[in-house]
Amino acid sequence: MSIAAVLDPRCKMKALEFCFPKLYFSEKVEREISFVRKSLHELYSEYALKYNDEGESRGQMQGGSSQGQGQYAAFLESVQSVQPQKSELDMYLKESCYSFKKDNKIEKEFDVLEWWRVNSVKYKILSFMARDILAIPITTVASEATFSAGSRVIDKYRASLTSITVQVLMCGGDWLRKRFGVKKKTKNDKKAIHVTLPSVNDASEM
Repeated sequence: MSIAAVLDPRCKMKALEFCFPKLYFSEKVEREISFVRKSLHELYSEYALKYNDEGESRGQMQGGSSQGQGQYAAFLESVQSVQPQKSELDMYLKESCYSFKKDNKIEKEFDVLEWWRVNSVKYKILSFMARDILAIPITTVASEATFSAGSRVIDKYRASLTSITVQVLMCGGDWLRKRFGVKKKTKNDKKAIHVTLPSVNDASEM
C-alpha cells in the first residue's frame, strides 16, 4: 500500500511523511520510511534489469543503421566524461508532487494510470512498474463483514487456530467460491422454512 501511494504522483514520499507520524511512534517513523524507500529501490532495480535486458536483446536482433547507431552511442559514452545518470525513480521522487485540480464542468477525476501512460516516454521503466502495482485491485469488503466472516471460521471448537491458519481458511473459501461461481448468501437470501406439524387429531388416528 505504501509503495502504491508513492507511485501516485500527487503523493510520492510526502504522503508517508504525513501519515507515518500518525501511525507509528516517533522513533519508528524514520525506520519505516527508510524501509519503504529501500523496498521501492529494490523493486525498481528488478524492473530495470528486466527491461534493460529486453532492450539489449531487441537491439542485437536489429541490423544495419540501428546497430551502427548503438555502437556509436557506446563509443560516446566511453570517450566522454559524463556524470552518473540518476535513475528514473530518483528523478521521479525529486520532482514536486503533481497538483491536480478537478474540473467542475467536466467532473473529471484524476486517473493515475492515465498519468503514467502519458508520462511513459519520460519514465519508461518506472511506468511499467507503476502499471503493475497500481492495477492491483484493493479490497472493497467492509470491516464489519470481515469480522463477521472471521466469527464463522473461529468458533468455540476452533478457537485455538493460529492467525495463518485462519487466513488460509478464509482465502481458500474465497478462491473456491470464485472458481465454482458460488455466491455468499446474505440475510435477505435466507428464507424462513415453514414446517407443518400434524394436528392432535391426526396424531391420534395414527
